[in-house]
Amino acid sequence: MPYDITFHPVDPADLQRFVFDVWSAPALAEERATELCPDDEGKRRFVLEALYAPFAGWRETVEGGRAADLPFGRTLALVCAAVAGYRHDFFYGGASALSFAAERLPDFGGVTPIGEVFEQARELDRTGGRLDGNYSASGLWSPTRFEGLRAGLEALEQTRASEPSLFSLFIGDERDALLGALAYAEARGLALLEAADLVEPSRRCGSTDLDRLRARPPRSANPEAPLRELFPCRRSP
Repeated sequence: MPYDITFHPVDPADLQRFVFDVWSAPALAEERATELCPDDEGKRRFVLEALYAPFAGWRETVEGGRAADLPFGRTLALVCAAVAGYRHDFFYGGASALSFAAERLPDFGGVTPIGEVFEQARELDRTGGRLDGNYSASGLWSPTRFEGLRAGLEALEQTRASEPSLFSLFIGDERDALLGALAYAEARGLALLEAADLVEPSRRCGSTDLDRLRARPPRSANPEAPLRELFPCRRSP
């Protein structure tokens, strides 16, 4: 299945407050959803119903001794990406992902798994920090890794012709999306994570604050339409 990749500048403190605090203390859900979306009742309800409500079932899986059955990258990690999209602008990267490039070029590595950052995720995260297929999210690239990622883009240009698997990665707008995300994050002292299929232009769906989406998806039927019109529906991770 094709991928729709987005790059998300993120403050780890936001992930603690709006994801893992709520994971540990469900009674905080209303308060944190209101804090996340203070001026939009529709967005607040979406956070409660689509992002936080599934926590109960996921927690039941973990507490029932079946933590290995919880696909972390497609559950809590994807919620982390969704929350990041409510806090900061994020960038549409088409089908290009750092996780894919890192398989061939070490400059794109250096990701820190979410389970190494947050105590609540330590026993749950088995992703190694990379995307776990469709509808998943990665770990975090810290600002200290950004120069390495830029170097990776340069190395990619040198190896593209001899590595068919890399031929279509980070070309044109997709390269610009990553560079834009890095510049945005660097200017604000933020980390970076990536998500697969958090927004899906072809299905006109998304699971985060689409008002903050940057780098317009090239597959939109009407390039002049506001982003909210391009993505009128919402989907739970």
